[in-house]
Amino acid sequence: MSDSNTSTPALCHARVLPSFAVAFVARPLESVLGLIEGPELLAWTGQALPSERTAEELREQFVRRRRVSFDLLWTSVINVKIVEHWRRALTDEERLRLLPLVSSEEALEAFPRLTLRAFKECVRMPVGQALGILAKLEALYWIQKPWRRRTRWSTKPQSLADVPVDIELTERMKVCLASSWIDELDQQDLRFPSAGKQKHSEWLLAELAKPVLSGPTHDLCQRLLAADKASWAEELADLVNHAIETAQPRPGSEESRQRWIDIFLARHGGVRGLELQAVGDRFSITRERVRQICDAILTSLKAQPVKMLALEKLLRAAARVMPLPMQEADVQLARFLGDGAGLAAAMGLAEEMGLESPVRRIAHGARTLAGRKPIHIVEAAAAPATWVNAALVHARRDCTFVGCTNYVRIAGLVAMEEGVALDAETLEAVFSKAPGFRILDKDSGWFTLADSEQSATASRMRKLMCVARGSVGIDTVASALMTDDRWLYREDGRTLALPPLHVLAELFQGWSWLEANSHNKYTAKVPLDPQVLLSKSELGAIAALDAQGGAATRAEVAAHLVGNLGVSNVAVSHVLATSSALCKLDHAIYGVGGRPLAAQALLDARARRTVEQLARTPAAEHVGKEIDLSMPVRTTVTQSGSSVAVKRRVVYLPSYLAGKITGRFEHATQADAAISVKSGNQIRMLAEVADNWGVGPGVRFEIVFDVQKRTYEISSPATIASRSALSSGTGQATYAPGELDA
Repeated sequence: MSDSNTSTPALCHARVLPSFAVAFVARPLESVLGLIEGPELLAWTGQALPSERTAEELREQFVRRRRVSFDLLWTSVINVKIVEHWRRALTDEERLRLLPLVSSEEALEAFPRLTLRAFKECVRMPVGQALGILAKLEALYWIQKPWRRRTRWSTKPQSLADVPVDIELTERMKVCLASSWIDELDQQDLRFPSAGKQKHSEWLLAELAKPVLSGPTHDLCQRLLAADKASWAEELADLVNHAIETAQPRPGSEESRQRWIDIFLARHGGVRGLELQAVGDRFSITRERVRQICDAILTSLKAQPVKMLALEKLLRAAARVMPLPMQEADVQLARFLGDGAGLAAAMGLAEEMGLESPVRRIAHGARTLAGRKPIHIVEAAAAPATWVNAALVHARRDCTFVGCTNYVRIAGLVAMEEGVALDAETLEAVFSKAPGFRILDKDSGWFTLADSEQSATASRMRKLMCVARGSVGIDTVASALMTDDRWLYREDGRTLALPPLHVLAELFQGWSWLEANSHNKYTAKVPLDPQVLLSKSELGAIAALDAQGGAATRAEVAAHLVGNLGVSNVAVSHVLATSSALCKLDHAIYGVGGRPLAAQALLDARARRTVEQLARTPAAEHVGKEIDLSMPVRTTVTQSGSSVAVKRRVVYLPSYLAGKITGRFEHATQADAAISVKSGNQIRMLAEVADNWGVGPGVRFEIVFDVQKRTYEISSPATIASRSALSSGTGQATYAPGELDA
């Protein structure tokens, strides 16, 4: 039950103690709501019922006071009836404990005649909780005549009787008066006015030294003690109670007074505080009338000094836990807020009162395909946390490509960019409010956000599933995603993290178009059309593979794509290396992903690959024969395709010349730089010379070595082009005596 938002009838049972126990309340009970007399518990006129915590504290105080003479209570008849809808008033545990006492008609009739001891022994609960159950049951049918609480000290202080000073009160007050907030109280404070000209602490310490306290002074002490422990919801209720006494205009009757309080609490209390129109609809008045009532009470609050200790504590605590989403902040600050209260409403009233707040509310945007969705974060007012937006951007980027990400990765990126060290709990609190958040692995911190079904991973998965036959295992899926990473996003050298298999399996569970069996094998729920999902090159490659029984060499795929579809050789390499619909079976041998392959088809493909390799080896007459190094040697090499600087690129000498041609060679005409042939068949500086001649990456060209003269020469560009076209793929070397001078 909320102290701040629950509207209460003019007279009702406070649900603290049953009526038979109220008769034993000899003097007022102390609470955060002030002093509460026994009859008031049966004719409650407050703006809200006491919260569960307050009610529990009142019962404990009652039991503690009566412990010496509790025998009278034990033998008292409870005189409480079981009426319709009694289950709604109790918790699940309380209902279970009560069931043996209401199991039959005879038990229902005998229930009111039970003694407190018999009832407690049946429900097997502490006496305070047992009294709470009885109070809730009695409140369902209780009707009480109006009871008027004695007048407050602020209006008729002489109505409060003097009270002897006891040691317990003195010690408690000394601790309270030592608090710094007491010294900050103004003598004319709305709730805690001082009767002397001294500070509150000095005046009250002097009064406590006397044997007897006046009634008003004792009441002030009790209210100071209560305020020191009050939550924001309880403090707000007390503030409104005092402010409405001096409001202009003010309500004309007790009923109107209670209605005004309820309206103000609906507007400025609760979790967020309602809009004017929502409050008007609840109380059947116009939004303008709501504004007038709230403005009258706010003006009264601002008209004189008022200390709002609980609100200040709340805002300071919020500054310590920030940044957090607003809902998470309400959970973290629950003991400062009180029942039914929220930080958003408290911050709103602090702003209305002109109270400087160390925190502020910021709406960060989480991007989705449907647009930006706001995430309300509580941040420090002086130094707002820029890391929240950075974390959301990184998570969104990761989920756009991989479909998921993890807290460790996001924390590392934020630490590098923002210099902020974050733990998993803080990140989870932020991301849990983002659209589509779903935790995939609690231990390692993997999670996903909205639109993961449209990620690059999902696109590759669809390509695989559209060509697969039957179900596809998780290992096949992982191979399709991880054997090539050129599809992954890169920025400033950063790559994305691929999740482990169990995280992938959990990610796929949330995709509506995919279904899995108990063995983590996947099938598409509806057929996927390859003509829609695959490119022209991918469709052509699959056709070439199907023509060879499911397994084909690279040369066979290239022959089909280049000869029949006009695809470039570079495009062939790209589609074979990156398409998730294709899989690499062996060196230069490919198959279709997700399809079973006959062993004979792979053996046949390997045999054809061997034939291709033999066709590209040097001519038989040169293999195993001595090379006459007294004559110039002509051979064919391939220009480097490396991405490093051209001066660092390496061209390789054919293996049959290994160890035969080594050392430094000058250009025959001194037109180009010298080259160096290393022992590992590496030819240094030749890539730069060939690049100057216009030889592109991967293009084969001829070079002539004269070992006797230690010179070299490469063919002219025209000769390179013509001979490269004729001898591409052969790798054959020839000897051309005298051609060096041609």
